[in-house]
Amino acid sequence: MPIASDQGKVYKDVTVKILVEDERNYRMLMPTSDQVKVLVDDKRDYGFRIHDNELSRLEDELKFLQAPKIRGNPSLMKVVGYCRKEIVGVVYDINPLDTLHNLIFQGALFTLTSIFTNLLCRLHLMYFLLLTTCAVAIFVLKPSGNYDFNWLQRVKTALALARLLAYLHDRNQSYLIRNLAPTHIVVDQNFTPVLFEFGMLVGGVLGTTVDESDMRIGPYGYIDPFYSYNGPAAYTVKFDVYAFGVLLFNLTSKRALDKEKYTGTAIKKWAVNEYKSRHSYVDLSFQDDADFDRRDGRKITELTRQCMDGKPNKRPEMKEIFERLKGLRCSVAAAW
Repeated sequence: MPIASDQGKVYKDVTVKILVEDERNYRMLMPTSDQVKVLVDDKRDYGFRIHDNELSRLEDELKFLQAPKIRGNPSLMKVVGYCRKEIVGVVYDINPLDTLHNLIFQGALFTLTSIFTNLLCRLHLMYFLLLTTCAVAIFVLKPSGNYDFNWLQRVKTALALARLLAYLHDRNQSYLIRNLAPTHIVVDQNFTPVLFEFGMLVGGVLGTTVDESDMRIGPYGYIDPFYSYNGPAAYTVKFDVYAFGVLLFNLTSKRALDKEKYTGTAIKKWAVNEYKSRHSYVDLSFQDDADFDRRDGRKITELTRQCMDGKPNKRPEMKEIFERLKGLRCSVAAAW
């Protein structure tokens, strides 16, 4: 990652997340400029507005990401600074390509002119840390290019996320994400997925458990249908498994949930019809991909269906999911 210094100032490629109730509130705090782009944790992505305390969320995130057993995980953010004054935000040591959602939604090729450009871009940040632990930043937008998000890279992405969830679900960790979605994941220059949103995380070093009175829900389309009948009692590891199944469906079908265009019901209906006609969720364009094997396509479709099963007890554990993805022919050939 490029680093340079000039008269005591440090220049480094990073990403900044700003925690706000509404992105418009943040825009009022900074001069309007096409050059200023940040990753905004905008709660309008959720089923309804969440009114929890930003400082509390920041403290939980820092405690989680800096825990000895978590720090250094390639699929989790590395924190290099944060702000807790007028703006509540986190500075991450990463120079991403884009959000996973954008890569999926644009198909094999994508640009930063997609509908979620306002959520993320690559930043060149000049920053320094004050004794108040507040990061002061100047942002400059970097130019972007086109990238091929092929079959092998998509499987690698799914495998890395499955590995992460299997680790977090382990009895020695006992974390629940509860709001896993491609809009909460960025992809780095090596196509490694990195999770950046932890607003509903419980367990582990946080020492928190699911509160029966906690009626928060995650992003549209990634909520376990079991929640509709059981409320917070549905929050088990199988809740994360369901969301992972939808994400796996996104990766292989090149279809992503956009609450402005689709509903979860519409996507599920498409999935059912597609399976009836072809017994596969895999987009037909992958047939021309040199790394695609139809046998892998059938296996990953069946795995997706099992992860999204309406009965949580029939869904596989993340450890099993990881092993099955690792056993795909393309994974074995790539020696991951």
